[in-house]
Amino acid sequence: MVKYLEARLETAHVAGLRETAIGLRALASMMRFDTNEAAAVSGKIFLISGRFNEYPASVRIEIYKLLDHLVDKHRITLKLSGGDFITGMLSLAELEKDPRNLMVYFSILLVILTEWNIKNHEKELWEAVCKYFPITFKLPY
Repeated sequence: MVKYLEARLETAHVAGLRETAIGLRALASMMRFDTNEAAAVSGKIFLISGRFNEYPASVRIEIYKLLDHLVDKHRITLKLSGGDFITGMLSLAELEKDPRNLMVYFSILLVILTEWNIKNHEKELWEAVCKYFPITFKLPY
């Protein structure tokens, strides 16, 4: 079932992408989910990063939730991919503006910054975070 849903990620049509992410998150919660699949699933997600911002926010948040779940449950495997996961995550959320999506994205970045070996990625991680701060609440006139 995981292989089938991974193949659905490769096609990356908006129709069904949200449901695919929800299904993969459910499968990743199961005891029989192979931890090596976590890296494969995240790799397939990162392949769609070039057009990821074109998807509706409701689709993107499910992808972020899936990645957050993979980081939570299969952190060791994703750490082994090291720089590939960091680079993929940064490219995926490069143009993100939705506040709900950013909250999930920042929670993933927090884990990366505190637990990953970020050597050679310091500048990219800084640029990924600093562009959102300081937060202003002024209305545009």
